[in-house]
Amino acid sequence: MRHRVNRGKRRLRWGSLIGCCAILFLYLTAESLSAPRRGGIYRRALSQPPQSLDPARATTTFAGTVIHQVFDGLVEFDNELGVRPALAKFWNASPDGRVWTFQLRRGVRFHHGREMVADDVVYSFTRLLDPNYRSPWSWLFKRVLGADAFRIGRADQVAGFEILDRYSLRITLTEPYAPFVHQLGMTAAKIVPRDEVERLGAAFGRQPVGTGPFRFSAWQPNGPIRLQAYETYFEQRPYLDQIHFRIFSSGQLSDAWRAFEQGELEEAKIPIRERQRVLQDQTSRYRFVEKALLATLFLLLDVQSEPLQNPKVRQAINYAIDRETINRDVRQNRFRTAKGILPLGMPGYNFNLDGYAYDVERAKRLLAEAGYPDGKGLSPLELWTSSKSETVRKEHAAIKRYL
Repeated sequence: MRHRVNRGKRRLRWGSLIGCCAILFLYLTAESLSAPRRGGIYRRALSQPPQSLDPARATTTFAGTVIHQVFDGLVEFDNELGVRPALAKFWNASPDGRVWTFQLRRGVRFHHGREMVADDVVYSFTRLLDPNYRSPWSWLFKRVLGADAFRIGRADQVAGFEILDRYSLRITLTEPYAPFVHQLGMTAAKIVPRDEVERLGAAFGRQPVGTGPFRFSAWQPNGPIRLQAYETYFEQRPYLDQIHFRIFSSGQLSDAWRAFEQGELEEAKIPIRERQRVLQDQTSRYRFVEKALLATLFLLLDVQSEPLQNPKVRQAINYAIDRETINRDVRQNRFRTAKGILPLGMPGYNFNLDGYAYDVERAKRLLAEAGYPDGKGLSPLELWTSSKSETVRKEHAAIKRYL
């Protein structure tokens, strides 16, 4: 049973999910066991260097990890993924759900000292739509009135962004959109100071200025990203004095773990090969934290190619793969088998979905019904991936054996 499987390319129908396990990634993290104290430096790892710390440019979780410390948005997410006020003190929506009015907190200052006002908010959102800026996040505001006209150069400003006064603004949508206020909590929707962005230009991505609890301090080539506590942060001064993000460009957890064991980091993810040994460590050197990550790992099928255009072939692939065994043997039971595209814990997760069970006989029947009895007539599969992870390679080898 072979044909091209393309990871990360083309549109996917959810029925063709191979869904190798929604992450309940016990991204078992070890933290050094020391008495809590105010102040100090917290050192943590990034497995890739951010290309930019500009919210409108950042496209990776590594950049987002830093950006969330330096910047604030109008809203933010609480521990249950609900939306709560951040730079916006409160907001309301019109009865038809199209017009949103935001009242800003007064007296919030950017790290360079100037007060944050409504003009900064409108500027931050408008530049995502600016065709000259080419932000990968322009889709966030595609439902705002006048967004299309501005993007193609038929308007000088976005009609749906209105400054009412120094501390309030209105956003008008072309249609009701329930997740809109949630989108304002995303990384790209952080608020930037217009004057600093225009002064620094492209350099803003390496010298970011925000309103967040930590201000940017330094980022030297091949060195850590250093953040300093913002003493006058509008909520309260951070508990820590500094955060240092050390970059491990190899992308290997083992490198960061080695640094952690040598006392060079305050936390690290435990590599799979070290997991059992560390969990059996009786010296109480670490505190272990299990975190369920809001993510789903899956393979995409190229539904525009033959024979994957046939849904029965895609279903057969799903039934032919034993996810539970892969999770046990390759992922050390750190995952849960995916039942759909949303992971457990994500708003909208459907507990009633059954997903695909491991059923070889059913896979064979579906292939036969699709015109490929026992896989005859199918050309070889190609699996495309950009990952360098040893675990991912083992996972792909396991999938190959099932197919």
